[in-house]
Amino acid sequence: MAENGTITADGHTGRVLFDGSTIQIERPGLRGKIGYGGKPTSINANAVTQVWFAHPSEKANGSIAFLTPGHPQVLKGLDSHSVLFTAKQAPHFVELRDAVNALVRSRSEGAKAALAEQAAAHATEKEITSRSFEVISYAGHKVSGGLFATPTGAKSIAGASALFESGADHSRPTLTRIGAGAVIAGPAGAIVGGLFKKNTAKGYVTVEFPDGEAVIIEGPAKDETKMRQFAADVNRIAASS
Repeated sequence: MAENGTITADGHTGRVLFDGSTIQIERPGLRGKIGYGGKPTSINANAVTQVWFAHPSEKANGSIAFLTPGHPQVLKGLDSHSVLFTAKQAPHFVELRDAVNALVRSRSEGAKAALAEQAAAHATEKEITSRSFEVISYAGHKVSGGLFATPTGAKSIAGASALFESGADHSRPTLTRIGAGAVIAGPAGAIVGGLFKKNTAKGYVTVEFPDGEAVIIEGPAKDETKMRQFAADVNRIAASS
């Protein structure tokens, strides 16, 4: 319903007001307090890239969501950019949808390009954040927040490399000869001599860091798949850090 140039649509989980420049989603009533804490959401209409819309059916309410570069998809569950509405309320939401879509279509190519750049930047930031908080672990050694943590300390994971090796494989003399669980200070390639003979019933992951330090992780042969995956994950995260 349009009044004084503002379209108002009252829905099942919120009220939406659109004045041509701002989309205000209010959460009045018990549903708004329980689900959203009664907190409103203000969206710059010029940042909306798409209006997602689903008509109500016999079994489900309809829904509308306003997507932006920082909110690029409809979220499952409670979504601050989305409102549910009944079949009776649908006409006002159709009017709202059409009005916002008209604004989206009227944008210049320059404005569309700027929004596309913002969307790409947000996607990159989200990916980096996701990697930063990714957690992998094996046998007391963990990668989290860009750090490789051992029971005795932590180092930056950036530039590290990991290698899985079976204890039964004698073809490559490696750091595993120094001793499982060791933290080796100094260039890994300069270490020679066998201070530790590999156990054929074990598997080993050797993690080497750019400064020459290395960590050796030992595990039972039955954990080969887990250890190979841990090594692969270390390499993947280290390469993108």
